[in-house]
Amino acid sequence: MARKGLPKKYARMGFKKGWKAYKKTQGKTSAPRHRRAKTTLKRTNKRRVVRRTKNKIMTKTFVDGLISGGGKVVMRKVLGSNLIYEAGFDIVLGYFRNNKTLLGQGIVNGATAFLPSLGLVSGTPQEGWIGQ
Repeated sequence: MARKGLPKKYARMGFKKGWKAYKKTQGKTSAPRHRRAKTTLKRTNKRRVVRRTKNKIMTKTFVDGLISGGGKVVMRKVLGSNLIYEAGFDIVLGYFRNNKTLLGQGIVNGATAFLPSLGLVSGTPQEGWIGQ
């Protein structure tokens, strides 16, 4: 670490003369330092306009729910209430509309429709299943 104050050589001259002589020698001992100009990068491509699109997931899910619900009502009136048909309708609709939620719902409903026939539970989902 550098010492503070004047070196001994200049301190012997006295305060005023010593500092004056010291300042004269300081400029000559080191090379002048040049500042490098900072360059800013220019954009090569123009900024693209980003447009926000409306979220279509909620709209699609709502429409699929309406189609599914309406289709099941019509199916119940024509074929009668059958859980396997309703699950199949959800699976087919989910496949064609590319809706994984509806597809999964149909698969689960179809699997649960077979539970009473396997003897695992009794009753229907609407009445509440009773485990055996």
